[in-house]
Amino acid sequence: MASCFKQSVLRRGLKMVFMCSACMFTGLLSGFILASQWIITVVPGLTGIGLAVALGFSILPVAAYILHVIVDSVLALRNPSYFTERGLEVCA
Repeated sequence: MASCFKQSVLRRGLKMVFMCSACMFTGLLSGFILASQWIITVVPGLTGIGLAVALGFSILPVAAYILHVIVDSVLALRNPSYFTERGLEVCA
């Protein structure tokens, strides 16, 4: 009974992590697109393109980390023993 309860709580938490990470990733990408469009509009030419590329490279590590969290939570939701296969103890 306790194990089933812990798994349901874990699944609910993983769904929340997935949804929040997906929303954060979407917001990050849309913010980048809007900021890049604004930069290119305000500063035309190669300088604006260079600033937009620099902005893209500055958010790239954050976007990669969020994407890793999304993939990890989806894999854990699909396979309940995902954490034990990786050597992690799910419930203390």
